[in-house]
Amino acid sequence: MNPPRYEHRQIGWWTLGPIALLIGVTSLVLLRSGIALGAAISISLLAALVLLFGWLTVRIDADSILIRFGIGLIRRRVPLSRVRGHRAVTNRWFYGWGIRLIPGGLLYNVSGFDAVELDLDDGSRLRIGTDEPAALGRALEPALGAATPAPGDRRLNAGVALTVLAPAAIVIFAAAVMAGVLIAAGARSPAISVSADAFTVRHGSRVVTVPSALLISVTLEDSLPRVIRRDNGFSFAGIMRGRFTLDGLGQGWLFVDRDTPPFIVARTVDGFVILNFDDPARTQAVFADIQRLR
Repeated sequence: MNPPRYEHRQIGWWTLGPIALLIGVTSLVLLRSGIALGAAISISLLAALVLLFGWLTVRIDADSILIRFGIGLIRRRVPLSRVRGHRAVTNRWFYGWGIRLIPGGLLYNVSGFDAVELDLDDGSRLRIGTDEPAALGRALEPALGAATPAPGDRRLNAGVALTVLAPAAIVIFAAAVMAGVLIAAGARSPAISVSADAFTVRHGSRVVTVPSALLISVTLEDSLPRVIRRDNGFSFAGIMRGRFTLDGLGQGWLFVDRDTPPFIVARTVDGFVILNFDDPARTQAVFADIQRLR
């Protein structure tokens, strides 16, 4: 196999920076909320975005130009026989990065504003973003001749660039939706059932059953002790679900919204279960049912 006439890889620093920031912020928010699975999924999606669009490789061989994003799953090969002209150009700021529909054709770009524009035999244009437009232009000259002037400006939509593929926006939207779903699931009120000899609290996969034999006391409180740490649970905007350590009480279960007292405090021989609902009247009714266990 003959070596390529030209091959260059451009790193997408203008896109990798925001993606790295998004990974950090998303992970911090989800981890602080106790949603480790959501953080792992978000990081995986953003990492996939980096592998797919993190850099752009342009390769010229004897008969074609290969444009390849990232690890190569997204690529385009253009036969040199289809190219009628080429020139160095500067993209407008709103053309963006990724694969974009621009006035007259398509843009493949990973960073910056410099590009080389190709005139194709069907009358369309193809722009290849690059941080070395002069070198790419020289590499094209042996097969295509010297750079040509730009033809008349053919615009698709009054000069406004349209998006064909905006991977960052897609992944960010998916991550935001996923985070919202997970937060909404975590914030959902617990379900409680009281039988003749126990009460059970259910929230998602968490099921906590307290037999009356292990119940020491049940009180209705207007405030909670200070939270020392979250051991294994969800915490977001004052809503807490799971295992927490409280000042003076030790480790136990919280199913509360701190902004809507009162709170049912059930102390047991091995810890506590504290819960409430967004309707104080419901909290008081459940408190009365649990009191009957003692």
